[in-house]
Amino acid sequence: MRPYGYNLLKKIFLEVRFFVCASPAPCMVELMRQKQQAMNSISRLRYQCCKVFLGVALLCPGYKVILAQPSEPLERDKSYTLALPNGSVLHEAVFRDQRGNAYVFDIPGVGKNLSLTDFRVVPEPTPRPWLASAGVSAAFPLNQRKLGFQQGIAGDLQFAIQVWPRPAAWLPWLAVRAGFLRLDGERALLSGPELSVGPAWLVPLTKRANHFLYTDLTTGAGFYSLLNEKIKRTYRQHTFIGQGHIGYLFRHGQWGVLLSWAQQFVYDVHYPLVTGGVRVAAVFHR
Repeated sequence: MRPYGYNLLKKIFLEVRFFVCASPAPCMVELMRQKQQAMNSISRLRYQCCKVFLGVALLCPGYKVILAQPSEPLERDKSYTLALPNGSVLHEAVFRDQRGNAYVFDIPGVGKNLSLTDFRVVPEPTPRPWLASAGVSAAFPLNQRKLGFQQGIAGDLQFAIQVWPRPAAWLPWLAVRAGFLRLDGERALLSGPELSVGPAWLVPLTKRANHFLYTDLTTGAGFYSLLNEKIKRTYRQHTFIGQGHIGYLFRHGQWGVLLSWAQQFVYDVHYPLVTGGVRVAAVFHR
C-alpha cells in the first residue's frame, strides 16, 4: 500500500527533473553555436593575415622591415645586431653593401644578400672601465715614537672598477686592495699582510683624458706579527686598519704611472699607529 500523497510527490519530482535537466539544453546549444562562429571568424582572420604577409613577401625583393634607418654610416664586412619591428633580434648580421635606401646583409642561419630597409642597429654593450695598479710606498711612523719603529716599506696590489653605468666624476668606484706592511727599528719589528675595500675616485683633469686626480679611502684588516727585539718574543694580532691615497695619475694609452701620498691607520687599544709616505705605482686602465 502506497503512502498518502505518493502520486502527487512523484508528479512534482518529474516536473522538477524536467526543468533542471531538460531546460538548459537549448541554452547550451546556443552557446556552443556562438562559440563555433567565433572560432570560425578567428580562423578566417588568421587566414587573411597570412595571405597579406605572403603577398608582401612575394612582391618585395628580399626581406624588408620598417623601423628606423641607422643614424650613422655602416662599415662594410662588419657584423651588427639588428632589431626587427616584431621584436626579434638578428645577431652577427654582416653588412655588405647599400643600394639606395636598402642595406644588404649576410645573416648566419637566415641567408645571404638580404635587403633590409629602415631597420635599427642595436648598440653593443660597453664594458665597465676598471683600473689595476701595483705599487710600493715608504711607510714612516708619524706617532708612537716610543715603540721604536724608525722606517718601513709597504707594497700592494689594487683593483678598482666603475660601479655606475654612466657616472659623473664625483661618483665613486669600488676599490679592493691587498698589501703587505713592514715596520722595523732597534726595539721592534712589525710585519704582515693586509686586505681592505672602499670607494675610489678617478677625476679627469683635461679633456684628453690622460691626466687624472686619483684618491681612495679603504678599510679592512691587518694580520700582523710583532717581534720584540729585547725579549726575542713574537706576538700575533689581527686588527682594524684604515688607508687613504691621493695623487696624480698620468696615462698613455692603457698604461700609466701613479704618484700619490699614502697614509695608514693601524688600530691598537694602547698604541694606535699612524704611518705615511710616498707611493709609486704602475697602472693599467681600461
